[in-house]
Amino acid sequence: MEKHRINTTISAKHWEILKKHAEKYESQQRTLEIALESLENHLKQSPALSPEMQVWLSICELNNTCLLNKALFLELIRTADAERFNELLTTLKLAEYLVVIYQQKPLKECSLKEVMDGIVITGKALKFFDELKYTDDGNYYTLKVHHSVVIRGLEGSKSFKLFFESVFETYEVKTESMISENSIFMKVFKK
Repeated sequence: MEKHRINTTISAKHWEILKKHAEKYESQQRTLEIALESLENHLKQSPALSPEMQVWLSICELNNTCLLNKALFLELIRTADAERFNELLTTLKLAEYLVVIYQQKPLKECSLKEVMDGIVITGKALKFFDELKYTDDGNYYTLKVHHSVVIRGLEGSKSFKLFFESVFETYEVKTESMISENSIFMKVFKK
């Protein structure tokens, strides 16, 4: 087996760990080889979590989550007082809250691209939407949303439009929206 020489420095903490394990595995070389193989095996066995799964885990850690079957949730929305529901969406600023959780910094410290990424990834994690994505169209981003929440005509789309607009109002960027019964196309203008 071909061997390669390495030279490096390590912290005092890691030097103590290496010394401890070198006694067990009989040499520093063998200890480092075992550590590298272990790292490689660990990476192969546990793939990285998707951004959506990381968001979901973050939200669950907040002890602020209610798990509810999507069909039941949609029925509750269909029968809710639409005006009150929309008022809560804008007052609670849930979309802003989700972006802040995902980006781990205040909304005002995020770039507009980070806000768009946060909306898309957290929206996908919550599984409210059939499709949620955005494109960079030069002077603006286009947020494209398709959903199955059909409530008395355009009410579902109006509610989701308010959900997204609340983030952009706080972020102080202009938006223009076109909605249909199950779609929203929102231009989010760059500053």
